[in-house]
Amino acid sequence: MSSNATLALITSYDQRTHSTDTTFSTPSRPLPARRTETRGAYHPQVKMSRPSEAQTAFIKSLLADVIELDAEQGEKLRTLANEMWTDGKLTPGREGGASHLIENLKDLRTALRDRAAKAAPTAKREVPAVPAGRYAVNTDEGHLAFYKVTVSDKGFVNVYLQVSDDFQRLSWTAALGVLRKIMEISPLEASRAYGHGLGCCGVCGRTLTNPESISLGIGPKCMTRFGG
Repeated sequence: MSSNATLALITSYDQRTHSTDTTFSTPSRPLPARRTETRGAYHPQVKMSRPSEAQTAFIKSLLADVIELDAEQGEKLRTLANEMWTDGKLTPGREGGASHLIENLKDLRTALRDRAAKAAPTAKREVPAVPAGRYAVNTDEGHLAFYKVTVSDKGFVNVYLQVSDDFQRLSWTAALGVLRKIMEISPLEASRAYGHGLGCCGVCGRTLTNPESISLGIGPKCMTRFGG
């Protein structure tokens, strides 16, 4: 799924308000209420709270996964999320609207994955056996890109594209492509390429200072995972 298909929660809101603020920041303390005199009524005007940047990024990621599994349903939910943002219903906090939306999207993603697995029981998804670590491989455009692979205790694999100091989680389709590229040249060589390219260990990401480790692209402790 293209990155253009991910959520842009603030688009409609920004167009209406001509705002360029995309940080979803929440004031450190509530803005003071302003009294307006309309037939003796009191109308407090307080800025709406917004979800945290982490919540917003997670919502975008979940919607991208849902769209990849069911485009029609995913697009409807993206529209709903935009409306919730505009109406100030994506409130922060564990009991806020953003958290409830996240939990619902997680449940839906699980249900859609289960449905896809049942619909194609013979087409079992083969996941390349790439261990957790840092890797560098050439993209289809021919330039070197840097990635981090994580593997949970339950065996769930995620692949993140490294952009400066940030890591952006890839869709499963894109992640599979990266994992296959790593396997083509071998995890060891891809890890060494990461270390040579950034001067950091191709497994743990720590800065390399020992001349031998710099030459290998991997620190001595981490090298033991490859039998070195």
